[in-house]
Amino acid sequence: MKKFENLIKYLPLLEDDDIGTWIIDREKDGTPEHPIQMPFVNYSEMVHNFIRDVYDFEDKNKDFELTRYGEILEKNGLEWGSKSMSEADVSTLDSQCVMALIMGAIRAERFCDGALLGFFKDGSIKKWLERLKEIESNNENKESTMLKFICYPKCTTCQKAKKWVDDNKIEYELRDIKEDNPSLEELTAWYKMSGLPLKKFFNTSGLLYKSMELKDKLPTMSEEEQLKLLATDGMLVKRPLAIGKDFVLVGFKESEWKEKFKVVKE
Repeated sequence: MKKFENLIKYLPLLEDDDIGTWIIDREKDGTPEHPIQMPFVNYSEMVHNFIRDVYDFEDKNKDFELTRYGEILEKNGLEWGSKSMSEADVSTLDSQCVMALIMGAIRAERFCDGALLGFFKDGSIKKWLERLKEIESNNENKESTMLKFICYPKCTTCQKAKKWVDDNKIEYELRDIKEDNPSLEELTAWYKMSGLPLKKFFNTSGLLYKSMELKDKLPTMSEEEQLKLLATDGMLVKRPLAIGKDFVLVGFKESEWKEKFKVVKE
């Protein structure tokens, strides 16, 4: 699931929801026998669900430190107040600050009835959610183009490859092949994109490969069966793997990596 999916889903719901209505006690006369109830906002089910999902996000993403929403706003030149928050230019704010705005709006309701209603009605909540949607989209685009570097940390060849990409200042997403082994769908896609024989994806020098006697078994297996087998255990897969937007590198040969990344040795 995308990080902000549970919040962005409310964008289309905002248009048709009444958000909430003020409840004003017009029946009581204010006497000790009939005290007047203070006005309050009766929020819609959608708003209650939204509040629940915001707190759920806070609970699952402690790194955002949303209990410090006031400090986060201040760090970004904003105040915890309706005017400053509603007029904030969110176009350059990061996701932590946008979430701090949302949390601040929800917390404001505890101190001032109707505060949250105001943020919904003036379009602030919609504006903040749209910014989260934009950030989510930007992150997806970045992830789709960033190199995936898949390795086994204890493998000396992987260590050499990692040092090489670090030395050449190549950005990448690191993944432990043993803890997070490639799925059947991933392996199938990488195999097709690589143009390599499927056997190149097997860690033929690995203990597991040898103990399973795959040298003799693979020739009798179909490609589909081999791919399914690879997906069962990351230790069967040759490493490191470098997965780019339109290429796949299996194993580490410096000359091949230099050519693919167009690295010129000074």
